Amino acid sequence: MKKILVPGVLGGLVIFVWTFISWTVLPWHNSVINEIPNGEAMAQAMKSEGMTSAVYHFPGMPENDDEAYQKAWAERFLKGPNINFMVYSTKGSDMMDPVLFLRSLILNILAALLASYLLLQAMGSTSGLLQRALFVTALGAFVAITYPMAEWNWWNFPTDFTLVAVADTVITWFLAGLVIAWRLKPETA
Repeated sequence: MKKILVPGVLGGLVIFVWTFISWTVLPWHNSVINEIPNGEAMAQAMKSEGMTSAVYHFPGMPENDDEAYQKAWAERFLKGPNINFMVYSTKGSDMMDPVLFLRSLILNILAALLASYLLLQAMGSTSGLLQRALFVTALGAFVAITYPMAEWNWWNFPTDFTLVAVADTVITWFLAGLVIAWRLKPETA
């Protein structure tokens, strides 16, 4: 644990800083996330319907095994329009709440500690700095394929949104990988 602590913390800090830059300085996330037209009226309609804070899907997920029901649901889904995930919250929140930033930093450090641990386990086959950094980058590519690419495939997430998420994930782990690889070196004989 001691061997991965400094690389993990430094990698987590790099992730935290890159994420800030990626979301606040670069325009790419804002260019692929759209505001709901007439959003205030829609929000009021959802509130008046008594919707609770949850993730919603329309048409909803099939609720029973009846063949006719399943067929009607599939036809409705095929016809569209569909809402393939909407996060709805009944209460407001402070986007700059320090707790959010602290929680993010902790999650980033935990992820970088795990990447450091995995790199340490693979150290025999990754001796050069670039090899070690690319090993950690491959972990990011793994995440990108199993999450945003899977969401694109199964839930019809827009391609531009997906590509930004994939690029951001791979860049994040390349940058973290450089720092982790710099601090976590093979032992010399």
